[in-house]
Amino acid sequence: MHILVAEDDAASRMILEASLVALGHHVTVAADGEAAWRALQTADFDAVVSDRSMPNMDGIELCRRIRAGDTQKYVYFIFLTSAKEKGRIAEGMAAGADDYLTKPIDLDELSARLIVAQRITGVYRRLENQQLEYRNLFENATVGIYRSTPAGKMLRANPALVRLNGYDSEAELMAAVNDIAREWYVQPQRRDEWIRLMREQGRVRDFVSEVYRHKTRERIWISENAWTIYGPDGEPVCFEGTLIEATDRKRAEAEMEYLARYDPLTDLANRTLLKERLEQAASWTTRHGGYFAVFCLDLDRFKAVNDAFGHAAGDLLLKEAALRLKAACRSEDTVARMGGDEFAIVQVGLDDPTEPHSVAQRILDAFHQPFNLEGQRALVGTSIGIAVAPDDGRDPQDLLKKADIALYSAKAEGRNLYRFFNTGIGAKTSRPFPPAPKRRSG
Repeated sequence: MHILVAEDDAASRMILEASLVALGHHVTVAADGEAAWRALQTADFDAVVSDRSMPNMDGIELCRRIRAGDTQKYVYFIFLTSAKEKGRIAEGMAAGADDYLTKPIDLDELSARLIVAQRITGVYRRLENQQLEYRNLFENATVGIYRSTPAGKMLRANPALVRLNGYDSEAELMAAVNDIAREWYVQPQRRDEWIRLMREQGRVRDFVSEVYRHKTRERIWISENAWTIYGPDGEPVCFEGTLIEATDRKRAEAEMEYLARYDPLTDLANRTLLKERLEQAASWTTRHGGYFAVFCLDLDRFKAVNDAFGHAAGDLLLKEAALRLKAACRSEDTVARMGGDEFAIVQVGLDDPTEPHSVAQRILDAFHQPFNLEGQRALVGTSIGIAVAPDDGRDPQDLLKKADIALYSAKAEGRNLYRFFNTGIGAKTSRPFPPAPKRRSG
């Protein structure tokens, strides 16, 4: 990746540059926001790692300019902030940043964030390239071209459209297609919408639909541009149009949407989706009553496993932990990875504020079993903090904070147990933690 580092502290700038170069990245450095902005005007970057506080132009303003400008392709933006500036994190994310790190920077964590950045920018690059390819295909007349009747009978089809539908000749396609709406569209009502737009506006542009490859019945996506041919009486005589396959484009868009809402390592919800689910739970409870619970969890002694067995084993542990958490919860609940070994759960539709006890206990029981990490066995527990709405409040962020406070209470009292924010509403649960994992052969 080509990474722009914007950092006014010379020592920090040198460390970041050396570390990123050692990871195989191409790095350009800037001593302030203005210098970084000038660099962005002369070269394409995949990611920007910027200090929040810099002279001339701070990192947040730099991010705003990038998002508002049209000279730079999509660039993944990570801003760096000190612990005392944590209150500015929301401002940075609102400016368009994709992620943040708190100083002092953990280089392993920065490396992990850049792996995600590479995936996301890769999706954007592929989408940009595909869109350029679609334009070139259209200009070179290699797109599908057709003429059809208002009743849905195909009149003409060029070789590209014939091949797209799995046929060898235009005559074969003409004989096979009798009703475009019923035979071609996966959802016939999509054809109804197409007809409505054609009658009202006379044309459609980039009309995206899921259709069948007519002969094989394979489902694909197409993007269609079409216009109406009118007779002397002003009535539609036929429709003409061009279309291209857009399956790769739809997959890329779906992948981008997935990466925006899910953690790519564990397939759990990420912070963005967790926030949405918390807001939905709060709104539902306000309208209909009842309770919902917020769990904050982290893995006890995760670092010991990571250090003993390596990062690959650590990633495998996170994946297995995610599976156990989902198995302990109901399908309507949301399990999210907050980052590192931190997880959160939103338990919805509760009739009684004590119901989270059973889920918390199932989680503890699930983590009592050792993890098999490619031949290595590791005993890893979890500590859990719980807040219940509306007893502990209704604001989603406030509930997360209270669940986090309860989590730290659980860790302080011995780990591998759960605590409610208001400990008076539930019994205290405790169990001893097994010995730290040791490296074993085989």
